[in-house]
Amino acid sequence: MKQKVLEDPGRFKWLMLALGLAACLFTNGRWNIPYAFWIWPFCILFYFRTSKIIRGLRCVCPETQKDLFCEKDRSFLFSPSTAGLFFLLTLPRFGIIMASGNQSGGEGMQGFQNVRALGAFGDGLHDDAAVLNRLIRSGQKKLFLPCGHYLLRGTLLLESGTEILADENACLQLAPGAQKGRRDFLAANGCAAEHIRIRGGVWDGNSAQNSRGADLFDPAATSGALFSFRGVKHLSLTDMKLKNPLCYYLRFCEAEDVLLENLVFESEDLHINQDGVHLAGFCRRFTIRNLRGVNGSPGDDYIALNADDCLTRQESFDMINGLQSEILIENIHADECHCFVRLLSVASPIERVTIRNITGCCRGTAINMDAARHCRVPLFRPGDEIAENGVGHLKNVRIENVRVGRKQATDEPFIAAETNAERLEIRDFQVLSPSGGPVVAISDLAPHRVLYQRGQTSLDESLPPRARRAFTDPAFDTLILEITD
Repeated sequence: MKQKVLEDPGRFKWLMLALGLAACLFTNGRWNIPYAFWIWPFCILFYFRTSKIIRGLRCVCPETQKDLFCEKDRSFLFSPSTAGLFFLLTLPRFGIIMASGNQSGGEGMQGFQNVRALGAFGDGLHDDAAVLNRLIRSGQKKLFLPCGHYLLRGTLLLESGTEILADENACLQLAPGAQKGRRDFLAANGCAAEHIRIRGGVWDGNSAQNSRGADLFDPAATSGALFSFRGVKHLSLTDMKLKNPLCYYLRFCEAEDVLLENLVFESEDLHINQDGVHLAGFCRRFTIRNLRGVNGSPGDDYIALNADDCLTRQESFDMINGLQSEILIENIHADECHCFVRLLSVASPIERVTIRNITGCCRGTAINMDAARHCRVPLFRPGDEIAENGVGHLKNVRIENVRVGRKQATDEPFIAAETNAERLEIRDFQVLSPSGGPVVAISDLAPHRVLYQRGQTSLDESLPPRARRAFTDPAFDTLILEITD
């Protein structure tokens, strides 16, 4: 029987075709069967070499004038022509397996598991959220995401010890209509967690096909945040591209020891409340460096240190107010964001903050310390007792080496200083394009001492309560504000 099959392989060519197609379709790019990517080209080639249709397409050697796919040549798997076809069919898949398979020896890849080998689709059609969450819950927390389009119909829930390494062309995108409720995000920690690391990939909130709803205070509506972290420690997000959130790109509360590095922010739908990095209460020991906003992003505050906020608004659902301290922000660039840094303190202190190396253009203020006086939902009324001697508490905040401008002039200042400061120090600040308003505007403070220096010119004066002071020099060396009680 074996001899007859070899002499007439056409007897079961259709079986080989069916087996090859089944192996190809079953894997669907996931490689559930490790050998499937070898089996299906083998079967398809067998069918090709025994099919009259294929044999009818002659491939003639110019030297011998013989058909390279000769019907009498039964050693088809070992002929140069079919070996070449087999190599071409399997090379892309072999490359995927070698480049993104279960890596064990590559630099930085030790112990990572390829999610495509563990059931993820990565085809942009099937839901991968359930697969990824199942892997994390089962203890397989070191995951590698190769190039692909991972559609998430639910939140990717990150537990302690989760490490995700994504190819730069791996895109994780929220499915249309996936962000409906207040706990719907692209990714978040489900409960208190620590030692979470994410590196690489494109993370897309798909704002065009999701909606926050019209009611800003609807308790059932989504906050619209792309990532939301509360109660995390030792978190690292690096080398990522963040795209198209409904609201904040990154949101934090009660978070400690966080590294945000080499991040790109981009949105095709710019709108208000689209902060880049938003910190709520009790955030400590943050390092935020090497961030880049492109195409007008972020749409609102690039980095918002909001120790106080309106907690009944959608974007602040499940956040709390409180102290922020020990924060380093450096090397921040935007083509044209709304505001570079907001320091929002009314009752909760912001302490020990260093901000340096800010470059690019802004549509509004560059450094905003207005205590949300001009926001849609203010945190206090101008006549409230709390505002009589100013509000807020900034302590040991240092800002240096700032180079900013505007593409269109406005009446807004580049620095709005309307928050009481135990010590606020700004050094080496330059405006690179004309502005319709002052560079620095100081108002609504308790009694403060103001030290200002530009070149050989210096000023040292005491401001009475709620006094106003403005500086219009396009560059200055030093500005220091200190409350005098």
